[in-house]
Amino acid sequence: MTDRGFFPLEKKYAVALITYIALAVLFFLPWARQHSVYGVSLFGWLMGAFMFVAPVINLLVLRSDNTGK
Repeated sequence: MTDRGFFPLEKKYAVALITYIALAVLFFLPWARQHSVYGVSLFGWLMGAFMFVAPVINLLVLRSDNTGK
């Protein structure tokens, strides 16, 4: 194996990272700024949901680390 100069990333952490990046890209698209729900832009709702979903995903990944111990 060649030395890539960076630490190896486990598959489940890579999936979580890709999920975070995909959600962030989705939420920052222009269509999210044009619509509003209950007087708040859809962008605000999506960012609020992301602040809730991101730690939940992280906790689920961390929980899977401790299931075998």
